[in-house]
Order: sequence, then C-alpha cells, then structure tokens
Amino acid sequence: MMGMQKVLIREGILIEKGDEVILAGSCCQKCGHMFFPPRSFCVDCFGSEMEVHEIGKRGVLYSFTTSYMPSAHFTPPYAAGWIEMGEQIRVFAPISIEEGQNLKIGMTMQLIADVLWEDGEKQIVGYIFKPALEGEV
Repeated sequence: MMGMQKVLIREGILIEKGDEVILAGSCCQKCGHMFFPPRSFCVDCFGSEMEVHEIGKRGVLYSFTTSYMPSAHFTPPYAAGWIEMGEQIRVFAPISIEEGQNLKIGMTMQLIADVLWEDGEKQIVGYIFKPALEGEV
C-alpha cells in the first residue's frame, strides 16, 4: 500500500530551515508593505516588485476563540486565533493546546507545521501555532 501524499495547503507560505519551519510572506520593494499570505503585487501602491520575506516562527497571541461547532475539517472543541508576527503582519491560524494549557492574550506562540486534515490519499499540511514553552527559541 502506498503512503499518504503530503500536500501543502498553499504553496510558498512555509520555508524549511533544518528541522524548523518559518512563515513566508512577501514584501513590496517599492513601498515596503508586507503581506501574508504572499502576494504577486502590492495592494497598497500596486507595485509588482514583490520579494519573499521571512515572517518568522514566533509571535504573540492577539486574539483567540474556541469553537464548539463542527466544521468541515476540525472536530470540536478547537481553538483558532490571530497571532501578531511583527508590526504589519497578523496571521489567523489553528491553535494547538494540550490538556491543562490555557491560552492568554499576549502569550508567546510558536509556529509548527503539521497535518491539518486528510483528503482521500492526501494529507493537507499547514501552519499551526502552539504556546511556546520556556526555553524554546
């Protein structure tokens, strides 16, 4: 039996560096505006000179919610929220919490890449955030 094929939820959003992943966005070379997910042109100045920009792997929890309603791909309860990744970027993402962990606005969050759901013979891989543990870089 053949293994499941892993497919990135959207091309160009993650950069692999050794054992870790970093979110990738784009930066307009004309006006400096940054975007996530990456764009092919700037919606601020309409410039077309976009460059890949490493957004990073750590952020701060800006807002979150826990959903108790089922969705097409997630079994309740599940958490999702906005992670602030610097001055211009906020990323909406699923949040992974372990039993006994509590989310708190302002806490440091760590990016991980993991399987979000399965679709036939494919595993859809995306970005998830989890509370950063003490000592994680």
